[in-house]
Amino acid sequence: MTFAHATLALALALGSVAMPTRALPVVLSPAGGHTVALLAHDAHVHTEAFRKAVLLSDRVVPFKDAPVAIRNSSKFMTAVRRKVFSSTVSTFDYTPNSGGAAPLRIHARSGKSLDATLGDIVRHQTRDKSGGSTSEAGARVSDNEVAADAEDARFYPTTSDIRATNLQKKDIWVVEPSPEAGPANVSKIIHGTDAELKTLRQLEHEFERNPALKQAGGKLVGYVSQEVCHSCRAALDAFSEKYNVDITVHYLQTTGLPSSPVLADTMSEDSDIASKAGSVILRDVREKTAMELLTLPELAAPEARALAATGGVAWPDKTILERLAAAEAGDLGLPAACQGE
Repeated sequence: MTFAHATLALALALGSVAMPTRALPVVLSPAGGHTVALLAHDAHVHTEAFRKAVLLSDRVVPFKDAPVAIRNSSKFMTAVRRKVFSSTVSTFDYTPNSGGAAPLRIHARSGKSLDATLGDIVRHQTRDKSGGSTSEAGARVSDNEVAADAEDARFYPTTSDIRATNLQKKDIWVVEPSPEAGPANVSKIIHGTDAELKTLRQLEHEFERNPALKQAGGKLVGYVSQEVCHSCRAALDAFSEKYNVDITVHYLQTTGLPSSPVLADTMSEDSDIASKAGSVILRDVREKTAMELLTLPELAAPEARALAATGGVAWPDKTILERLAAAEAGDLGLPAACQGE
């Protein structure tokens, strides 16, 4: 044994040298009770942002002989509500292994910026295709969309939490959407604006701004309102391997759902049943929230636009996060199906 080998062996024995470790495989886990509460709160924030965007928008839609503001169109607002409560929402917590950087919490909503989403609905209703595609599956995000999504910050709470926006991929980043094959007669889908992908790309942006976040790897725990698609799964795998990050994603199952929230059991000891029940309840809550915040005649009231910049709802505070952490640890007496989230 050489002197160098002997020195290394001694150092390892004394624990003074940390051997590099690889991230664990990505874990996808069906979620139950408290994940629903967290995502319902996040969805409320996104719905409130849409309300403000609608009130302050100058977009119009045809109505009989004259155009009307979108907030005065019942047909338009019905389409907006459907878009709002059907989009994927997520929250991810990143904890760096290095003590030189603080943890991050990132919220995301699938899709384009608020104004671009409203514009797509207008074009769909007026059959005007000249203003751009309504597709949200493209791989590349335009410069205008990057700027518009960043400007949406004015509709969201101002806190230390981060809202993931659409960003263009840089050459040094690894996160990118991949084609997801469908039936033979259907073109491949590229989920370029999925909530999970937006979150990972936002994290890469944060890593670039503060290298200490990625210095020794970390842990990423996410909560998503539906199953993770194959494209996002591939992105999660690539991110985990590149940055040595252990990733766990808790998701709500949207297939084989109970027919009514009354039949839902988020406290079931069967994690699949609890997850499906949670999905039904979350959708019901999101629909009701959308009806409350995005309906006539409140939006059409003369004073509504003037008050658009006031009020709102904040991201979940520390008390809520502490209760979620307690639930994860089993300290709230939740069944095993919910404790594993």
